[in-house]
Amino acid sequence: MVYFALFMVIDFIASTIAFTLERQQPGGKRDFLLLGHVWLQRFAYRQLFSLVLLKTLKRAMEGGGFAWDKLERAANVRQRS
Repeated sequence: MVYFALFMVIDFIASTIAFTLERQQPGGKRDFLLLGHVWLQRFAYRQLFSLVLLKTLKRAMEGGGFAWDKLERAANVRQRS
């Protein structure tokens, strides 16, 4: 847990430096509000991605099949004028 916390602190500092260097408007507060998205991505998206990855690996090890959902082509698109 200590290494994970240290990684998160270093990652947030690096993100803050990157946002500071790449701001579109100096003094713009909107850019710094985007730092909240970094935390959301770190804690929500990565955990969800890891869960999907583990479920996929489990299915592959069990020999389960994989299939993409296929959309049926209807060929009934009309052009608007």
